Amino acid sequence: MTSAPSMSSPLPRLFIISSGTERVHSTTFQIATPPPTLLLQQLALIPPHLRCMVQLREKALNHAQLLHLAKLAKGANSAGNVRFVVNGSLEIARLAELDGVHLPEGSALLTTMRQAAPTMLLGCSVHSLEAAQYAAENGADYLYFSPIFDTPSKRQYGAPQGLQALETVCKRLSLPVYALGGITVERIAQCRNCGAYGIAALSLFQALDKLPHLLEQCNNLLES
Repeated sequence: MTSAPSMSSPLPRLFIISSGTERVHSTTFQIATPPPTLLLQQLALIPPHLRCMVQLREKALNHAQLLHLAKLAKGANSAGNVRFVVNGSLEIARLAELDGVHLPEGSALLTTMRQAAPTMLLGCSVHSLEAAQYAAENGADYLYFSPIFDTPSKRQYGAPQGLQALETVCKRLSLPVYALGGITVERIAQCRNCGAYGIAALSLFQALDKLPHLLEQCNNLLES
């Protein structure tokens, strides 16, 4: 099991969220070279000196498929510069030797997982200050606060949170807050100025031909 973050091991500032469309053609390791999924291609393009987070968010996969993908992803990171979390499953996180689990807003599993795995990295998605405070008080190590900007896939849920709400959450809490939703390179400085520890994104990191440079650029903006 990987230890939870400490002052000597700060969390990376970039969070790559998997596409949600990953396909697993086999749940065994009998294939010498598995078909390259988008996630595996992304992992191959992360500069070895650049630390980042990856969230395995594949709701369409069954337990065996997700476990297999998690093991493939973990094995693909030979440089050891990526920390992995998986949606919702402490069992998969343990079996694949991932770093932690990511949970939805208000999940009752947060408290039980923290008790069952005190050194496991636990993160939560939140959409209000109240939800952020609940997560912080019940053992979360980091938060996604979203959506900050307009995002087509989230319009059905109402208006975006905006930068002022992001700043309020960041000021009220001491744990790392990642800005999510409509994030572009041009908006990173705004999020950072509001106190965001880092950014999380899905579509931003899907252009493989630009990925190495883009990751460097985003990380530099967050570290500056």
